[in-house]
Amino acid sequence: MQSWWPTSISIQELKSMYQQATQLVRVQDIYPYILQPYTKIILRQLSEKGIPLAIASASNKVLIDSMCTSCGIDSYFSFKQSGEDLQRSKPYPDIYLEVAKQLQVNPKNCIVVEDSTYGIRAAKDAGMYVIAKEDKRFHYDQSPADICGSDLFEIYTIIKNKLNEEK
Repeated sequence: MQSWWPTSISIQELKSMYQQATQLVRVQDIYPYILQPYTKIILRQLSEKGIPLAIASASNKVLIDSMCTSCGIDSYFSFKQSGEDLQRSKPYPDIYLEVAKQLQVNPKNCIVVEDSTYGIRAAKDAGMYVIAKEDKRFHYDQSPADICGSDLFEIYTIIKNKLNEEK
């Protein structure tokens, strides 16, 4: 951690700062304003087709639940896994393997939509098919992903094609 934040800040102080930032995000309820276009439509369509959906996020459980509730998408997810509840979070595959286990799905039959370098690596190491969601704001290395999509509509098309391949 010292290489990322070379100060004399303690782990406890860092945790406190993180909790304060988390509380600020929850209080401001910014999630509905940053929800990607087509999100609800795509989640509804996948859910109606009987495809189990889950969230595997390095964020804490409170933030995950807050985001899902405030955006009105909570009911679409069968399972939500926070990295903070595991011994190891991303870039290790544990979070994705746990989601597959909870959904009772073979990891090789899972499709993951990810944006971050660590998330893509974790999903690939879990043996899953990975669609990278392009995000030009950050300089993520998305090259390990199986395919890239520029927006959620394109990603939905990729998912439909992948599911049709497997029939």
